[in-house]
Amino acid sequence: MSCRRLYATPLQAILILAASHAHAAGPISPESDILGVNLTMSRDQAKKTLSDAFPGSETIDLTALPSTDFFKKSVVLGFIMNITSKGDASADSARGAQAAAQTQLNNKTLGASPLNMPVGSAGDYGRDSVTVLTDPNDNATDVFAISRYKDFSKANFPVTKVLLDSLIEKYGQPSRTNDLTYTWTAPGARSLQDKCYQDFTAGYLYELNANDLFGYDSSSRAVVLNDVGSIFVRVISNLSVFDRSQCGTILQVKTQLSNDRTYVTSMHETLIDLTKTQSNLKTFTDDFSRHANAAKQEKLLKDSQNKPKL
Repeated sequence: MSCRRLYATPLQAILILAASHAHAAGPISPESDILGVNLTMSRDQAKKTLSDAFPGSETIDLTALPSTDFFKKSVVLGFIMNITSKGDASADSARGAQAAAQTQLNNKTLGASPLNMPVGSAGDYGRDSVTVLTDPNDNATDVFAISRYKDFSKANFPVTKVLLDSLIEKYGQPSRTNDLTYTWTAPGARSLQDKCYQDFTAGYLYELNANDLFGYDSSSRAVVLNDVGSIFVRVISNLSVFDRSQCGTILQVKTQLSNDRTYVTSMHETLIDLTKTQSNLKTFTDDFSRHANAAKQEKLLKDSQNKPKL
C-alpha cells in the first residue's frame, strides 16, 4: 500500500483510514488494529509495519529520564511517525510559505492593529501522524497503545456518514457514542464504568499530537519531547489516580466536523489495552522505586562513614 494510493481519492482515503487491513467486524481485542498495528506486536514489529506501509516516513523515538536525588534511568517510551502523504506534505509546504508571506505583509501594513490576526480554517493543512507506546520496562517492548492524529486536507474531507459506516464495518457498533466521540470496549470489561469511556488520552497517556511537531525546528521539538518525558513521570507518580486497570482494551475515535456536519475535518483514534498499560507502568514504578531506594541507602551508608569533627 503506497502513500500515493492512500490519498488518490477521498473515497480511497476513507476506505483505508477506517477499514485498513479489514476483517469481519467483531469485538475489540488486542488483535484489533490501527493501520495494521495491533497490541500484540513489539516496538520493532510496529515500526516495520508502518515503515512498509509508509516508506520514507520520519520517525522519532520517545524517551524519558525519570530521576531522584540518588538514581535516574533512561527509558524508551515508544515512537512517533510522520505518515503525511507526499502530496499533502508538498501542499502544506506551499501553504506555509504563503502564510508566512502574508504574515510579513500584514505586519508591515497593519502593525499592531486588531485586524492583524492569523486566519486559518480546517483543511488548510493535510497532516497525519502515529504514536506507538510500548512497555517501558527493561527488555520489554510490547505495544500497549496506538494513537493516530489525522488532519484532512480540504480536497480529501471524507463524508461523515461514509467514515462512520467504515468504522462500524471494521470494528462493529460502538459501545458508546458521545456526540463526536465513539468508543468501543472489549467483552468482559466493566463497560459501565464511566472512566472507561472518558477521554483517557488527555493526562493519562504521554502520547502527543505530532502533526505540529514535525514542522518545528530542532530546539522547539526538544521542548515538546521533553514535555512527554515530564508527563510520563507525572503518570507513574500518580498511578492510583489514573487507574483504569479494569477497562481492558478500548478503541476511541474522536472527530471534528465541518460546520454543517457533512464532512470530517480531523480524526483522532486511539487503541489501548488499559489493563496492560496499568500493569506495565506499575511494574516499572515498583522496579524504579526499588533501585532508587537502594541507591539512597547506599549513599546513606557511605555518608555514615564520614564522622564529623566535634
